[in-house]
Amino acid sequence: MKYVLGTDGSEHGLKAARWLVKHLRPGAGDEVYMVYVFPLPPDAETFAHLVAMPRDASDDRVCAVARPVLDGTRGALGDIAACVHEVVLVGHPAEEIVKYATTQQAEPIITGNR
Repeated sequence: MKYVLGTDGSEHGLKAARWLVKHLRPGAGDEVYMVYVFPLPPDAETFAHLVAMPRDASDDRVCAVARPVLDGTRGALGDIAACVHEVVLVGHPAEEIVKYATTQQAEPIITGNR
């Protein structure tokens, strides 16, 4: 089974990771896609003349924010047998997570709630 775990590093996101392990029990042969989306403001073009917005996950600013989020989430998953993939995207978090899950033909999508 393929699971998409949307995470932002918050306590809610870490709780979602622990919930995934406890209740869905991904094991050998399963895949967990930890997805962090670097959020852009909805009107990013408005700020383009002030600051260059990151456009993809290779941007150093995105990497600097994503690394501790992914490390913390990986820690919350513990020692699971499933293959865990790290995915970093840029954009609107909900939209990007759903789009990614669709391209991977993965469900369910697990996220924290605020």
